[in-house]
Amino acid sequence: MECFKIEKGKSLVRVFNALPSGEAIDVYIGGVPFFKDVKYKEFTPYIYLIKDIHKIDVYKSGTTEVLIRASLPLPKDQVFTMSTTGNSGEESMIFVEESLDYTPSKEKAIARTINIAPNLGSVNLLYNNNPGVNNITYRDQTPYVYLPAGQYKISLEDSTTGNEIISQNFEFKINRIYSMYIIQKNDTDFEMVQSVDGNAYVCREN
Repeated sequence: MECFKIEKGKSLVRVFNALPSGEAIDVYIGGVPFFKDVKYKEFTPYIYLIKDIHKIDVYKSGTTEVLIRASLPLPKDQVFTMSTTGNSGEESMIFVEESLDYTPSKEKAIARTINIAPNLGSVNLLYNNNPGVNNITYRDQTPYVYLPAGQYKISLEDSTTGNEIISQNFEFKINRIYSMYIIQKNDTDFEMVQSVDGNAYVCREN
């Protein structure tokens, strides 16, 4: 994939629909429809937005039913994912910065974890059964860490009991920066979704 430039005075923004209800959504920015019929677990393409405080309205797809109203104070020269979250009647949005302080590594993968599952208590994350990050609670964003490239079994265990909640297999590659989103479907079904962050593809000066 070719790199993309951040235009002067602007930032790059996309949307991730992680509503536990599984509803598809329409996303308006400043009263203008930018994304229509965004399905559950879908990431939109990145778009350019100017530095400003942007009004974000999220609707149940194809209707005028408002699910979320939020404001995004957007700086310039940054990359963000706007993720929907929250149980029915408590929907909200979390703004996730994909920091340009991190650049892709030619030797290792870079990854972090973001918990947007409202019914999930505090969890510990393990890589191939080895301790990773402890006590990740709802809306937490862990720091990026460097990982040797390869296949990993990623597990979540209850921070209090140590009982395993979910376990999934993922591949991590060099020259990639990942976010692992912990999401929820309905009340008790949890999973992780792996995404390559936009900061992995921003053009860098040599």
